[in-house]
Amino acid sequence: MSRFTQGLVYGVSACLIWGVLPLYWKLVEEAGALEVLSHRGIWSLVLCLLFLALRRQIGEVIAVAREGRTLAILALAAGLLTVNWGVFIWSVMAARVVEAALGYYITPLMNVALGVILLRERLRRLQSISVLLAAIGVGIITFAYGQVPLVALLLALSWGSYSLIKKRLNLGALQSLTIETCFAFLPNLGYLIYIEHSGTALFGDELNSSLLLFGAGLATVIPLLLYNGATV
Repeated sequence: MSRFTQGLVYGVSACLIWGVLPLYWKLVEEAGALEVLSHRGIWSLVLCLLFLALRRQIGEVIAVAREGRTLAILALAAGLLTVNWGVFIWSVMAARVVEAALGYYITPLMNVALGVILLRERLRRLQSISVLLAAIGVGIITFAYGQVPLVALLLALSWGSYSLIKKRLNLGALQSLTIETCFAFLPNLGYLIYIEHSGTALFGDELNSSLLLFGAGLATVIPLLLYNGATV
């Protein structure tokens, strides 16, 4: 399999999984967006560390963490990723799935624009026609929506910027994701401790809900690793 074909397979697989994620978040909407976001971050980190340990690549993460410039860029990526995750989960629970979906229609156009403008990549004729048709389609959907799709624009901007950063760093998907989730670990853990202490946490109340919240890590890591693999 060529590098292009492999990247295409990874990218399409990631998008298919992301396409059904709103159904997953609906199953745990009782927890609220912040609790789901916190569990998503913590269990993603746990799974990343487990995968790294199995592949004996913990040392690679430590080596990357010692590079100040790279670490600072990954901190920015972590912030963009947290914003994207949080807005998406909130939009599903606030019954704004259509607007969130529009954001992920806009995202590929954002990625193309960033690639052409900042990375100096060139589009072939058929690619240019495809992008133009997609842009027209997104424009029609946006106009039909009847208002400025702020959620969609925020999702597209945060994910497009995140993708650009990951492309420029050219790090292993698992290693970079581990460091990114490390940045949010303490805030996530602190929030979960707070809601557990206040008795408002869903985690631990029911086995099914607890397993679904744990599964947020798998639902996050697998498609994100596929997507990261498609960008490098």
